[in-house]
Amino acid sequence: MIRIEWYQRPEDFLSTSHLLRSLVAAALAVVGLAAHAELAGSWSLTSKGQRNTLHSVLTVERTEDGYRGSIAGAQGVRKLDPIVVEGDRFVFEFKRRMGRRMVNLRYVGIISGDTVTGVVRTRWGWWPFSGERKE
Repeated sequence: MIRIEWYQRPEDFLSTSHLLRSLVAAALAVVGLAAHAELAGSWSLTSKGQRNTLHSVLTVERTEDGYRGSIAGAQGVRKLDPIVVEGDRFVFEFKRRMGRRMVNLRYVGIISGDTVTGVVRTRWGWWPFSGERKE
């Protein structure tokens, strides 16, 4: 099961970007106290990586058991099951080819009406992402 969790290793806590992650985590905690926002639907996402900007479409469906969906981008479509939603926070992860490697990408974000913002965790660090509801 995927949990909304910022640190997976002790080194993460001591990294130079600890302050930024702490601020984002605090914002997620405060926003999580607000009313539940709906993630279901289609979202246009933009994430800014180390070398380029990535565009993708996140499609989310609410089921009896929670949320599931897919993310479509330049490398095709990846299924997302589960997508964990807690209040206004959400998290999902999938693997994507980057160069010759398969890399795990973990999206952690905040839903605010018809917009989402957050970070993508990769093996190289954290990238910001944002998005708007398409429908």
